[in-house]
Amino acid sequence: LEEEKEKEKEENKSVIGSFTAQDASELSELLMNVVLPAVSGTEQLYLLAIIETYKQVIQTHGAVDDRGVRFLLSVKLFAFMKKSITGINQPQSLSSHDFIWALHSESQETILQSCLPQDADWNSMRSLGVGYWVTNPTTIRGLVERLAKVQYLIRKDPADSALYYLALQKKGALAAL
Repeated sequence: LEEEKEKEKEENKSVIGSFTAQDASELSELLMNVVLPAVSGTEQLYLLAIIETYKQVIQTHGAVDDRGVRFLLSVKLFAFMKKSITGINQPQSLSSHDFIWALHSESQETILQSCLPQDADWNSMRSLGVGYWVTNPTTIRGLVERLAKVQYLIRKDPADSALYYLALQKKGALAAL
């Protein structure tokens, strides 16, 4: 029985190993341009999100653990739903059970780099629940510092970023603005 399980794992690895990032890109392109019969639009979005997440995980060269992959999949689904749904039904953030996957992941730094743009504002960070799952104090300080810079650059008003700089105990940086 153990030998059969090992053999099955090896077969799965060879099948997964043959599906490259290029294959994922081509399949994504097809899914965006072709309507699959007997598949709803939402289901097709889910397929697209899974393929895009798979491509993203391949590009990290195994640096994301299973819990991180689940979180990244949730992020992709959230992004697709946010684009496709308008009005009051549009999702505002990931759910708390999505945050838990990231909290328990051992690859939080890689997850942050994968799903958070450099110019992320407060709404972007809040929708991903960054405050709930980032556990490294140095990373949190870096995120708040980055957020303070982004907030200042939006309107060039020091008041917009004052709270962040004061929380970081950087009165000198705030005075320089």
